[in-house]
Amino acid sequence: MYLAGFGCGLLVELDAPSPELPAWLRVAGGVAGILLLLLLDTRAMLRFRRHATSFNPSRPAQTLVTDGPYRVTRNPIYIGMACAYAGATLAANVLWPLAFLPAVLFVIGRAIVPREERHLAVRFGEEYERYRRRVRRWL
Repeated sequence: MYLAGFGCGLLVELDAPSPELPAWLRVAGGVAGILLLLLLDTRAMLRFRRHATSFNPSRPAQTLVTDGPYRVTRNPIYIGMACAYAGATLAANVLWPLAFLPAVLFVIGRAIVPREERHLAVRFGEEYERYRRRVRRWL
């Protein structure tokens, strides 16, 4: 989804190039996006590994992970990817993909996350429901 949204923005960028951003903003945005991706996604994946379960959403979860970044948000990997997406637009000085990021997040929030949550509710029952009530979906 993120690549599709970014690609759509790049297509618009070909017809209507973004204005030149200051170099400091491009560097700061790129660094911040990558650091947030690494912080959230790496920590989340390490939690999955520690709990011996897959972070691949197409494979069934063996364990409900609720520690690390999962104490703050139920979807740190999607948030990390959104941060990297935003950082990449700034670093590459292509702003049109930012216009597509809300649509990407809408699809993820309405189609992908609910399917994952249904799986977790069936798999972990009341344990997941307690976690869901305690921790926000996003931030």
